[in-house]
Amino acid sequence: MKARFQNKYYIIFLIVALLFSIGENLLSYVVSQKIKAVPHVILALIVLMLLLLRSKYLKTIIKVWSMIAVIGGLLVVVSILLFLIGGAPEKIDFDKTVVSIAHIVIGGLFFYYCDRAIKIS
Repeated sequence: MKARFQNKYYIIFLIVALLFSIGENLLSYVVSQKIKAVPHVILALIVLMLLLLRSKYLKTIIKVWSMIAVIGGLLVVVSILLFLIGGAPEKIDFDKTVVSIAHIVIGGLFFYYCDRAIKIS
């Protein structure tokens, strides 16, 4: 069984997002020696490999990858809300807020359109 792509723009956007994620996390690892970037690179490489091989597990791994992005973004937003409730708004980094909202939106879009853009046959 192979994956068939119904929407070429979804696949192009997915490849660009994966390459951006791999590049950003590799740069983070090389420049600041953040070991937490390694699992992100490995997961993005697995998704990219399954995408290029048109594996039957592609839809599942894309959904897992996108849900990790959404959950991570939601956790940061919850922590920001806790800072606001706790009376420490000076500890909020607004750059992280924008990135977290982007993770939520982009992860949600990948999850939502996965079934429409990829068919397994």
